[in-house]
Amino acid sequence: AEALLREVGDITRDCIHGVERIAAIVRELRTFARGDADRQETLRVETVVAEACRMVRAELAYRARLVVQGAPPPSVRGDRTKLVQVLTNLLLNAAHAIPEGDADRHEITVATFTRGETVVVRVSDTGVGIAPDVRSRIFEPFFTTKPRETGLGLGLPISADILRRHGGQLRL
Repeated sequence: AEALLREVGDITRDCIHGVERIAAIVRELRTFARGDADRQETLRVETVVAEACRMVRAELAYRARLVVQGAPPPSVRGDRTKLVQVLTNLLLNAAHAIPEGDADRHEITVATFTRGETVVVRVSDTGVGIAPDVRSRIFEPFFTTKPRETGLGLGLPISADILRRHGGQLRL
């Protein structure tokens, strides 16, 4: 009876995990399909960067040092929540390109600067990089190099769409 209860508990946990996964997929699909009107406000870019960095700090801690550099660029108009989402996604992708356990050897850098009238936020890392045969597909919906349980393949397409709706672009 005790073994049966353990098995039922395991099955229940698997079911809950599956439902949570489905809910996450549906949320991502709704975000991707909707194209909500962004809540525009004047934003300081360094505030968006700081918020995204705070959100991912724990995930980065055992993988790399986080370095933020550059002079604060001028303010921009945008939806703070969505721009933080984009930067958080890029930082998590950078973290996942670096194995855990050697944080002193690796670095993830967020650099902010202007190029003419354009505000640039560049995320770079010392991870494994993106294989040449994959580069042309990274913005395709549902394409991912991550294991099935961690990647939906929607982070970069959604991020690119958010930036496009803000008058910007996401480039490799």
